[in-house]
Amino acid sequence: MTSSTRHSDFPLTFVSLDLETTGLNAESDRIIEVGAVKVEQGRIVDSFQQLINPGHALPDFVSVLTGITDADLVGSPPFNDIADELATFIGDVPMVGQNYQFDLGFLNANGVMPNGPVFDTLDLSRILRPSATSHSLGWLVEEMGIVNDSPHRALADAEATAQVFLKFWDMILSLDPATLAMIRSLSDRAPRDWRAGPIFELAAQQKGIASDGPERVLQRLTERLGRPSVESETRQRKLPTTQDGTVAIEAAFESHGGLVKALGDSYEPRTQQLEMAQAVAQIQETDRTLLLEAPPGTGKSLGYLIPAIWRAEAAEEQVVVATSTRGLQEQLATKDVPIALRALGLTPPEVRVAVLKGRGNYLCMTRLLSRLGNLEVTPGEAAFYARLMVWLESTESGDLGELPMGEQEAARWSTLSAGSEEGHGNCTYEREGLCFIGRARRAAQAAHLVITNHALLLADSSSGGNVLGEIPHVILDEAHNLEREATDHYSRSVSHGEVNELLNSLGADSEDGRPRLVAAAFGSSPPPTGATAQTMEAAGAEVSAAARSAAVRANQLFTAVGSIAAESRSDRGGDSQVRLIQRVRETDEWREAAKAWQDLDATLASVADLVDSRLRSALQTQQGRQGPSTDVDDVIRRIADVRARLTSVMRDVNPDDDITWLETPRDQRGSLSLHWAPMSVAPYLATGPFVDRKSIVLSSATLTTDDSFGFITDRLGLEEPETLQVRLTLGPEDAAAAMLPADVPDPNNNAYGKAVQQAVVDVATATGGGVLALFTSHASLRQTYTKVSSDLRERGISVLGQGIDGAPDRLAEIARLRKGIVILGAAAFWEGVDLPGDALKALIVTRLPFDVPSDPIIAARGETYENAFSEFQIPRSLLRFKQGVGRLLRSTKDQGVIIVLDSRVLNRAYGAAFIDALPTSNVQTPTLDRLGNEVQNWFNTDA
Repeated sequence: MTSSTRHSDFPLTFVSLDLETTGLNAESDRIIEVGAVKVEQGRIVDSFQQLINPGHALPDFVSVLTGITDADLVGSPPFNDIADELATFIGDVPMVGQNYQFDLGFLNANGVMPNGPVFDTLDLSRILRPSATSHSLGWLVEEMGIVNDSPHRALADAEATAQVFLKFWDMILSLDPATLAMIRSLSDRAPRDWRAGPIFELAAQQKGIASDGPERVLQRLTERLGRPSVESETRQRKLPTTQDGTVAIEAAFESHGGLVKALGDSYEPRTQQLEMAQAVAQIQETDRTLLLEAPPGTGKSLGYLIPAIWRAEAAEEQVVVATSTRGLQEQLATKDVPIALRALGLTPPEVRVAVLKGRGNYLCMTRLLSRLGNLEVTPGEAAFYARLMVWLESTESGDLGELPMGEQEAARWSTLSAGSEEGHGNCTYEREGLCFIGRARRAAQAAHLVITNHALLLADSSSGGNVLGEIPHVILDEAHNLEREATDHYSRSVSHGEVNELLNSLGADSEDGRPRLVAAAFGSSPPPTGATAQTMEAAGAEVSAAARSAAVRANQLFTAVGSIAAESRSDRGGDSQVRLIQRVRETDEWREAAKAWQDLDATLASVADLVDSRLRSALQTQQGRQGPSTDVDDVIRRIADVRARLTSVMRDVNPDDDITWLETPRDQRGSLSLHWAPMSVAPYLATGPFVDRKSIVLSSATLTTDDSFGFITDRLGLEEPETLQVRLTLGPEDAAAAMLPADVPDPNNNAYGKAVQQAVVDVATATGGGVLALFTSHASLRQTYTKVSSDLRERGISVLGQGIDGAPDRLAEIARLRKGIVILGAAAFWEGVDLPGDALKALIVTRLPFDVPSDPIIAARGETYENAFSEFQIPRSLLRFKQGVGRLLRSTKDQGVIIVLDSRVLNRAYGAAFIDALPTSNVQTPTLDRLGNEVQNWFNTDA
């Protein structure tokens, strides 16, 4: 930052400060450099910089990151010697920093307590750049065009942070007045420890904008979005109806065809891709079902998208493509569909494509405005709502996918999302065209091609197709997950804590003494008075009393169920899951639990009747209230839902159709819960997403076991489907090798964990990183992480653990950007992860991915086979194993080594099936002590 750099005048003098330290812990780590600049009217007027001697050698990674060495710190003072000088430099003016909690923690731990307010550019970035995926200083300076020649040096970072802050000040001043007024209102109602609030207050004061409610934000949204026009649109034909679909599709895949024009030299024509496209086109023409397995590298998505778009456009028959993962859904929408359109010579206006997600992905304006009307907000809520206010200036979709969120923000979003279907048709914003889920639905109904997910397709079929309507053609990609997702969708569970939370919310009083349900119905509005108030108070008191009675019944039920769990634990060695099989249901304990359930069910019905008759009537008598019964409807729905879920478990079930079990909490934070799942999803799929379709395509890289579609056909209940198994060899035969150490201890042997840890170190050392190790247990992953991290760090290799260093997407992105990375991954890394080139040179399968045999669903479904292990568990494990090893070779440019650290592939009869599933015939069996050398030799030979 130079003294000539000018921004909109920030009215206060401030100090921007940055620290470099030996680590992240303010109590045990030390400061090694301080940098600060004082800024007045957008210009630096003074600076402070000092290296600090920490009193011990620097960790290697700190020197690599900052460029500061032990030699640089010789003769530098300890922090205590410069603390007073720094405090004097800061004075009482506001302080600015990036992730200031970090710097402030170190300053406070070393006796420097700044007196002025603290402004954090990280907090401002999250609010003002709501859709950004990164808020690091490096990303900010690059995006804003700020020059920082010495990143990770304190003075340079302090100067860069000052510039970023002033850029954010300009952005705040440019906010829509309605947005700024609403954020100022949030600041007025939030505690003073919401550090970002005073900045927005200052900007509002400077622009003469007073606090205001959300109504003006809604008005601006109405002006910007207007009424959706898709309601009146119809799908128009562009391709001539006389054109032969086979000819058009084949032309797209020719050596000089549409895909070459769309992709240029990067397109590699493959006969397998054309074979797949022809099969999809034929199925859609003849109205049948197709099971399609196409390995990585086939270009599977284009293989089905091109015939699907042709069918939707030329035949005016809508097509839905449903995926299992959000990542593939986004890839299809943003990358693959535009390519397919260009290959067919079409443009988005001619072929409309809609992306439709579950209701929970869309913001509900009714719920947002209700929340914003609350009198008080916490600092976290204020920051979150401010971020939404800025986002509403630009979003067209109201889609969660535009807002990267952490765990706490995701929990807050769940209270604002469109949620359930109840009340949707009566929503004011839906009628005015401002309901985001309604806009998305109308766009989908007018689209040629709809991209959605399995969960929404399942939910829509359960509700009679009121979202997607009658879709003639369905393509289910990642279909190997369909049984699991259908099981999750149709299953039911209910916990003691959940029932208590519902009943306590009805039985308790609010702070002003009114029954909580009455208070919630009116939010921040003034309470009613006179006779209406008395009627409502009486109705609320009746509901509260009935709810407290129901809570007693619920305790009786779960106490009785708990005794069954306790007895089972003593018999079975402490299992947390207990199947409610017929033997259990014939005991006295179960009969006692069943009686308690019947009493609870009757009491819950009484509570719902009281809410519906007494409280609804009282609320509706108040003049001028058009929608207070929304809260009543919500309570009645929640009670009915709890009753239905309890009934699904406690009723007399059919052991051939129903799986029921109870789960006990593993720690004090949980509560006892009851569960139901279908024995088979096949009948639900047949009457749900499979019913009344002209064609169904189920596609995946892994649908066969032992080259047969029989297992997946049986599990999904398909009747004589057409099948196509595409075979493809990526690159030369020597593009990959598989190494299966013969002397790996059995997975149940105590020495197994140590062998895995040493193998990870040896393989990572041989490759210099670019390693993905797949685990079936988070406990084993964490143990390995602890044991190998320091050893590999000394060799210049960084270890990233799923659930330790970040979410899977974040770890994969780091591995794609940086060399020398080892990822330890669990379930999320077994599929859907793409680490091209040197990002993945060695794939380690630590253990064959068998299901836990005691899992109630696995155990019950396995019992339907004569030999559960060979007919059910092995095929399931094989499908997952194929997904895992499929991470290595994703294109013709990929190469590497697969290491399987499970001796059962060599010493069990079923091991041959897993070896056959490997994407290479080059199988070696080195000893563990030679594993690293053999991996290194393979790469040297290949080079």
